[in-house]
Amino acid sequence: MGAAQLPGNPLSKDSLTTQVQYFAAQTGSFCSEYESKNYLAHMNTPNVVRDFDLIRNLTGHDTFDYWGWSYGTIIGTMYAQMYPDKVGKMVLDGTTPTSPTSQQPARTFEED
Repeated sequence: MGAAQLPGNPLSKDSLTTQVQYFAAQTGSFCSEYESKNYLAHMNTPNVVRDFDLIRNLTGHDTFDYWGWSYGTIIGTMYAQMYPDKVGKMVLDGTTPTSPTSQQPARTFEED
């Protein structure tokens, strides 16, 4: 199965719905037979971030150290937005734009 270029903002509800539908179509009846649509509706970046913070809390860490690349940079950025007082060491390598129309290059350390 090859990767598909799907239109729209990858973080929007409509785009996510399209991606889930594409994935379900590519994987045959597996998703419809073995996965609940109610469950799939809760698979999103904010919930991943909440899960990470729950794991941080349950393991007794005061802060969250994270190294994210590609889509993981969106998770890291959202974690920092949702839990700014819990961020420890964080590396975001190869940041992914949150908007497909973003033409701004990422800032570098030299610009700061």
